[in-house]
Amino acid sequence: MSAHDITLLFAQLSLMLVFALLCAWVARRFRHPSIVGELVAGILLGQTVFGAVASDVFQQIFPLHGNVAVARDALLLTGMLFFLFSTGMEVNLNTMRGRGVSVLLVSGFGILIPFVFGTGMVLALPNFFGYDPTANGWILPFFLGTALGISALPVIARILLDLNLLGKEIGSVILTSAVLNDLVGWAIFAVCLNLIRTNGADANLPAVIGSILAVLGLIWFGTMWLARPLLKWLKRSDFPGAFLIVACIFILSAAALGEWFGIHPVFGVFLVGVVFAQFSKDESDQQASEAIHRMAIYLFAPLYFVSVGLKVNFAENFNLWLVLLVTIVAIVSKVIGAGLGARLGGFNPRTSVGIGFGMSARGAIEIILATVALEYQIIDGRIFVALVVMALVTSMVSGVMLKRVVTAS
Repeated sequence: MSAHDITLLFAQLSLMLVFALLCAWVARRFRHPSIVGELVAGILLGQTVFGAVASDVFQQIFPLHGNVAVARDALLLTGMLFFLFSTGMEVNLNTMRGRGVSVLLVSGFGILIPFVFGTGMVLALPNFFGYDPTANGWILPFFLGTALGISALPVIARILLDLNLLGKEIGSVILTSAVLNDLVGWAIFAVCLNLIRTNGADANLPAVIGSILAVLGLIWFGTMWLARPLLKWLKRSDFPGAFLIVACIFILSAAALGEWFGIHPVFGVFLVGVVFAQFSKDESDQQASEAIHRMAIYLFAPLYFVSVGLKVNFAENFNLWLVLLVTIVAIVSKVIGAGLGARLGGFNPRTSVGIGFGMSARGAIEIILATVALEYQIIDGRIFVALVVMALVTSMVSGVMLKRVVTAS
């Protein structure tokens, strides 16, 4: 990279952070999540506003191709790896003990019903979604089903924390169900990506699923068997920053392994975070974990969500009916699915509805999935915009409706 490229790259990042900070501050003043402001910042800086008002200047500052674009995308992907690791670190598998049946029913129906709704939506309205079964087989229906079935663990955890529900039964069921829900959803999405790389309909689906499970199992058990003894050895040697160094080694190794085997790097990194969450940690480990979390949340995440607005023209790709359809189906199917699972698990009708709304938040994880799908051309700009809007709406509706159900009970 030339001196001009390096200067432009750092200027871009600085400008993105300034807009992210300002717009997030405004969003929080109106009692909305920071991510809303960060996405708006990207829309203002991207093709939708800045690109439309001053196209030539926009192309000079944010070129879509070339060394600067490649370097920026690489940095943002690296940041997302740490964000997904931090998300995985929020998973405590011990909380699932004693609630097995309820969790399985809520998470199972919570992903099955939205998956059926999402897949059926595309099959019933192929022209509306631009779906051509002869071009990519079942990939688009599977992806929309996955997108509607998955939840957003970080958003759900924050909502439960704000409502003081993390220590209560309803909060524990929602959070643990969301964990299992996300693991299954990410696995299905990994299959979709692998099918893209193996020519979709011509791929051997059992072989694809088997290879993905093998890679994820290798990452899981490899991290479990190697990271723990490595950490213990470094601590016995009084090596400074042991947790941070080991975490970075396994984050980057899992990303490389996942990409090599045809799975997007973020999948393996999420599992690494889940494994690290199960390790016992001393005070220095907790500090290192908190440092990674803060860097991911307050630096990399804002940059990533601003970059979402740079990818497409939201004005040109905004389809009101598509946005309404995707958002309504996403909320209704999740409330029905997770609520039905909770009812079968022994909860009363009001609590079951609350669990359904609690599970309906998508948020940041949904946007990451949509961005990856856009990158691999699984979806077009219209569906991408619809999924981003749906993620924001469900994140806001989930907390409000769950609060109403809890306070009314």
